[in-house]
Amino acid sequence: NTMLDKLLDRDTFCKEMIGSLPGIFCMIDAQGNLLMWNRNLEQVLQRSPEEMASCHLPDCFVGEDKINVGNAIHKVIEEGEASVGAVLNAKDGTGGRPCHLAGRRIERDGMPVLVWLAVGIAAVIAMRIVSASRSSPMAAPASWSWGSSRGSMPALLMSCVAHSRRSTSSI
Repeated sequence: NTMLDKLLDRDTFCKEMIGSLPGIFCMIDAQGNLLMWNRNLEQVLQRSPEEMASCHLPDCFVGEDKINVGNAIHKVIEEGEASVGAVLNAKDGTGGRPCHLAGRRIERDGMPVLVWLAVGIAAVIAMRIVSASRSSPMAAPASWSWGSSRGSMPALLMSCVAHSRRSTSSI
C-alpha cells in the first residue's frame, strides 16, 4: 500500500466508525458551526446534508435549551469539556428529542474544535435502571460523560476526528 492508499483507507474507516455510533455525533467550530456529523443527527433534525452544512448547533434547540447549549459550548472552549441535557428540535417543529450531550475540545489542523456525542435520555435512564438492579451505583455511563478522565472517550474515535479531512460532511 502506498501512503495515499493508507490515508484513504483510514478516512473510510473513520467515516464508517463515526457513522456507526448508536447516538448522535457532531464536531463544531468555536462559533457553533457544524463541521462533521453523523446521519443520526440529520434524521433527528429532519435536515438534508446541505442544510446541515449551514447549521449552527445552538439553533437546533429552542428557549432555555438553546441558551444552555450555548453556555456548554463556551464551557468546552474554556475548560475543555462539558455536558448538558437538552431537547433537540426537528426542522418542522414537531416534538423534540430529549438527550444528554457531552462535549470535549480537541485540536484539528492547529485549531480548536468541539466534539459532541449525544444519547437519548431514555438510554441514560435505562442504563441507570440496569445499574441499580445490579446494586452498583452509577452517576453516568463513562462512555457518555467524560468526567475528569481524559481516556474515557475512545482514543481511536478522537484520532479519526483529529485526522479527518477538513471539509464539512455528513458521515
